[in-house]
Amino acid sequence: MSKVAATAAATVPPVIWTFLGYQFEGASMIAGLGSCLMVRIWVSLNDKSVRAWTVDIAVMGLTLLCTASWIIEQRPTPFYALLSGTGFGALGAGIITVALKYLRKFGLTDNDGSGVGPTPPDMGAKLHEIDKPK
Repeated sequence: MSKVAATAAATVPPVIWTFLGYQFEGASMIAGLGSCLMVRIWVSLNDKSVRAWTVDIAVMGLTLLCTASWIIEQRPTPFYALLSGTGFGALGAGIITVALKYLRKFGLTDNDGSGVGPTPPDMGAKLHEIDKPK
């Protein structure tokens, strides 16, 4: 009887998945990517400004990749992977805000950020100004 109890009480190792040669815990990856995805969906649906869905999808992909690479690199427990995914998903809103401010600064989008305006004739010159060292 004690052998059965000891076997049942033994800890089960986590499920290890491999992707492109990198190993990671499956539960941590599911928790991190799931929380990141849910935060990005929640932010996209609660935002009152009109934005292009392509930007939201691009930022969602970027935050999911950041979350996945963080989990592969750090190998956190599922709880900390959940927190990390939530954090990266929330940072995605900041990425959009910074990108729109940057585009407005050089006149490449409308002032309200609702979309890209007509292409100005001097857009090439403005893009070259961005690349100049300061």
